Amino acid sequence: MKAPSRKSAPSVVFPVKRSAFLARVIGSILVVAAGAIVAWAVSSEMAASRPWGWWCASVGAWVLAALGAGHFWFHQLQGELRWDGSGWLLSVGEPGRTDSRSGALKEPPEPLIDLQTHLWLVLSAADGRRVWLWLERAHHPQRWLDLRRAVYSRAPSGTGPADNLTRPAAVDRDS
Repeated sequence: MKAPSRKSAPSVVFPVKRSAFLARVIGSILVVAAGAIVAWAVSSEMAASRPWGWWCASVGAWVLAALGAGHFWFHQLQGELRWDGSGWLLSVGEPGRTDSRSGALKEPPEPLIDLQTHLWLVLSAADGRRVWLWLERAHHPQRWLDLRRAVYSRAPSGTGPADNLTRPAAVDRDS
């Protein structure tokens, strides 16, 4: 009897964009933190015993956190994440423009958080850098399930990133 052959996930190209959902999560955390600082500041029992230095330090820390979160969100990578059946490629920037962060991945993407319609991945670039991506189903609903299949499947053993990953390939059925 012949052993069943395992099919690999379909080829997929998925857009990488800034996430509106992630912006709302970050914004919500900042609002809650600001509310906590205000509540702490006006708490009647302890208000008189806190020196102004603590108030300024709290507000300063919140401002730094807000600036860091804004910087993080505005500098999210934009481009494409591509799976060709044997390897992964991250293309950063607009099609036709090369970016130093673009290239084949050393390892398959590792899911950190999976909310079914949102996926947070960590990628290991060929140069050793780690890249975090927040992907949403809303960015390309027709290819979402193909992306999830590819993320959770593994390339057949003995295969590495394909040579054709550096060239754009027309693998997106919906283009």
